[in-house]
Amino acid sequence: MKETKKIIELNKLKIAYLDNEFTSNKTVVFIHGNSMNSESFKNQFDNSELNKLRLLALDLPGHGDSESTYNYSVIQFINVISSFCMHLKLKNFILVGHSLGGHFAIQSLPKLTGCIGGFIFGTPPVKIPLNLDKAFLQHPVMPLLFKKDLNDDEIKLFAKSLTLSKNESLIEKSIRTTDPNFREQLVLSIQNGDMVNEVNILETLQFPVALLLGGKDVIVNTDYTQNLIIPNLWKNKVIIIEDTSHCPHLENAELFNEFLIEFANYCYKTV
Repeated sequence: MKETKKIIELNKLKIAYLDNEFTSNKTVVFIHGNSMNSESFKNQFDNSELNKLRLLALDLPGHGDSESTYNYSVIQFINVISSFCMHLKLKNFILVGHSLGGHFAIQSLPKLTGCIGGFIFGTPPVKIPLNLDKAFLQHPVMPLLFKKDLNDDEIKLFAKSLTLSKNESLIEKSIRTTDPNFREQLVLSIQNGDMVNEVNILETLQFPVALLLGGKDVIVNTDYTQNLIIPNLWKNKVIIIEDTSHCPHLENAELFNEFLIEFANYCYKTV
């Protein structure tokens, strides 16, 4: 099924999103990672089984075809996600979040009354006081994730650290088209205390949440994530997709999609 790029206005910002335009009361909403965009979910929109659901993928402000703004913050992204779901009157939907998009997804969940499941990958849920030193590994790319201006070598390191080689050009392109102010201003928002305790959110969820990580992820601390106690964790464990790094949806789309389809079926059986 061919997806369509659409534009709507939310909170005085023009927000772009992909829509497979399939008529269904079962919907999956994708939230991309830092300096990426909706194109990163191309392998999901190309999957015939997933296209039996309505698929939507946002370009967050300053990313992809969405409008840039003068001030980026965690609160703004949470409001965009919740406003998007309300604007489209979504019910019984599953929220899929990758990396930083996974953090935004978790922090949005308390506002999303129509959500029945969270599928989070490449994301270690954080605690407050902010425990980034425990949730993430020490790696040379970490400072670049929140650096405004990146030179060519830094962009290449950014992309290489996130994914296996065949997908580097896709991520490099998305980094170059992202508003560089986003990275700088977002870290200021985090330092200002705009993030909330994600572990607490997950502990109190009344619907299932899946956590997936790549077995070769050089950014996320797998041990930390696996040791979290989350009552409604799908399969009662963190799913590890071996031989993938930070972007398993690009690197092993077949297996990733199988897990997402299985999770969606599980969620819709409980509605």
